[in-house]
Amino acid sequence: MGRLEEKLLSAVGHNEDILSGQDIEFRPSTKVKLIRRHGQRLLFESEDSCYIAHRMANSRLYEGLPEQTFELPIQYVSGFNALSDSYPEWMSLSEMPEEMNAVEVQALCHLLYHHGLLMVQQLPDRIKRKVKRSKHE
Repeated sequence: MGRLEEKLLSAVGHNEDILSGQDIEFRPSTKVKLIRRHGQRLLFESEDSCYIAHRMANSRLYEGLPEQTFELPIQYVSGFNALSDSYPEWMSLSEMPEEMNAVEVQALCHLLYHHGLLMVQQLPDRIKRKVKRSKHE
């Protein structure tokens, strides 16, 4: 990836196991930003079909790894564009476009985060963790 901050505030440095059920929680007060301005591109196949191509698997120096792609639901385009426009500044999720509801905002953030494109700035207590309590507590 790149700089230490990018790693620490993204899925790469979070050491998240998506199969464990532990996941980051995105709230209106959560601040996010794309890791790099030119690390990803939004491409349209048709009026109602688009995807993101990114090269986050390559370091800042090209290593020959191919671009990776994933589908972006069309209703998330305005949110992705808002994140792109706000770069390099952090954006509070409460500032996302009004046409996106809270579920769509969270889904967009999870999608970008799990593909390693999004940095998240929030307090540690905002991370959902399933903690098992012992019988003696």
